Order: sequence, then C-alpha cells, then structure tokens
Amino acid sequence: MESIGQLAAGIAHEINTRWGSCLGMHSFQRKMFSPGTELHESLSTIEKYARISRGIVADLLRFSRHTESIKRPLDINQILNQIVAVLEHTSAWRGSR
Repeated sequence: MESIGQLAAGIAHEINTRWGSCLGMHSFQRKMFSPGTELHESLSTIEKYARISRGIVADLLRFSRHTESIKRPLDINQILNQIVAVLEHTSAWRGSR
C-alpha cells in the first residue's frame, strides 16, 4: 500500500506541475482577448477543466499521504443497520423490494 501511495504522489506531482504551467499560460493568453470573444470563452473552458483536473490530482495526493490506522472493535450489526437505513431512502432500493 505504501508503494502505491508513493507512486500516486509521484504521478500527482508530475501532473500538477504541468497543470500549473498550463494555467499560467492560460492566464497570460486570456488577457490578450476581449471578454465575450470566442477565444476568450475557449480559454475560460480550458481553465475550468484544468482546475477540475487539479482537483483530481489533489485527491491523488491526499490518497498518497501516509496515515496511521486505528484499530478498534466494531459492531457489525450497527453498521449494517446504518447501511440499510441509507439504502431505504433511495428509490432504487425501494423499487427493488
């Protein structure tokens, strides 16, 4: 698991560096076009998806961080009752009965 975390961190760092460069170039380029023009709008779309992608990379980085596991006893019946309570509120669960 630690190796997977290290791999995810390395990949996330490499991708994040590229997205940072793209967003920097985007900021520079967008200033060259008037708001409302097709190119300005296209650059806004690029920015939107670049920021979404950076969010995915941030999720990878969170996954890669090492955290200590806390082992404690669990009441499996309580957990199952909670799951059933959540599922009962979805239409898919009610419709499948």
